[in-house]
Amino acid sequence: MNRTYQRGWGSWWLSAVLFGTTLLGAGLYYQAHQNLSQLQDSEAISQTELAGLEQQNSDLAGQIAQLTEQFDQLTRDNARLSSTEQQLNRTASQTTRLNQSLGDQIGALKNSIRGMSDQITQQKALAATARAENLDAAALAESEQADLRALVTQAQARQAELETQLAEANIALAGVQEELLEARAQQANTQAQLVQTQARLTSQSAQYQTAQAELTLLKDELNKAATTAELFQAARQQLALKQAENETYSETIARLQTEMSAEADAMNKLEAKLQSQLAQLNQEKEQLVTQLEDGTTAIKLPESILFASGSAELNAEGRQALGLLAEALQSFPNYLISIQGHTDSRGIAPSTLQQYPSNWELSSARAAIAVRELIGQKIPAGQLQAVGFAATRPLVAETSRPTRQQNRRIEVILLPNQFKTKLLEPR
Repeated sequence: MNRTYQRGWGSWWLSAVLFGTTLLGAGLYYQAHQNLSQLQDSEAISQTELAGLEQQNSDLAGQIAQLTEQFDQLTRDNARLSSTEQQLNRTASQTTRLNQSLGDQIGALKNSIRGMSDQITQQKALAATARAENLDAAALAESEQADLRALVTQAQARQAELETQLAEANIALAGVQEELLEARAQQANTQAQLVQTQARLTSQSAQYQTAQAELTLLKDELNKAATTAELFQAARQQLALKQAENETYSETIARLQTEMSAEADAMNKLEAKLQSQLAQLNQEKEQLVTQLEDGTTAIKLPESILFASGSAELNAEGRQALGLLAEALQSFPNYLISIQGHTDSRGIAPSTLQQYPSNWELSSARAAIAVRELIGQKIPAGQLQAVGFAATRPLVAETSRPTRQQNRRIEVILLPNQFKTKLLEPR
């Protein structure tokens, strides 16, 4: 019952592992699929935002180009107005110098006229004196006075001409000054527009830099999203592989369950037949097949079934028992089969000392005989090993004949593949 329970528990455990693995794989696949769908939605939104930012970036670049052209045009206008202002300044300077020159000429002419007037006054005085002295002198003075009057008339005409030129120069100067004021006002307006354009250009450049930074950040996020999507895709492929492996595991578990069931049936049949053979030998019923905790199976064959006391020669019942054992072992093609001989603690009988000097030789000989019999029953020699332990591994303390009889036995240990290179430890 204990053996059946252990095998049933093992089958349940394998099924639970398979079911848990399948659920875990399905959960991971579903989660990965959900994450990939969310990531694809986020990527689509990011692509839309990227297109919007690129359009905004293009619009800002166009506005910056227009503002730059306006800025360059205003700069050229400002330079032209500066040139016009310089020209007007030169014209005003020339007009000022001409006005100064005419003023100087008029002043000199006025001084000349005043000098002539003084000379006329003196001549009149001289003429009055001359009349008193000499009539001829009066005529001379009159003639000189007429000449002086002519000179005064010419000087006055020249003064009038110069005053006219001065008035015209003043009018021209006023016009130039008015043009200069208009040019300066236009230059101030252009300068204000230039400052405004420069401010707008700076603002647009800042917006452009911000948009460019956002665009770069979004591209980086898209690259990361693409990388994450690739990772999720790889994860999905890995999950697909895991599912395929789970299917393989399912097949393996099903095969193992089938093998375990076949092994259990073989062991049950073997134990039933051995128990029947024990009953025929009037032996008490005992547990012959034991499933150990480390996964190995131990089959105990009592000495009475196989050998006579102190002998290593198989009897008829022993060959029959090993034939039954070989039939059962056909269900364990992947196991190492260790045949182990055990004796009690009593010494060897004098009649057999020459053949078996100690229990070591006796236990080893019995194990070797059993191996040769199994090889003869078509069990591959590569699966078999013979080991003698003498009395070093008793099952029970030897306090009586029955207890000594229990320790005299052949044990057949079935070890799965992973135990083939493992040193056998005492049980």
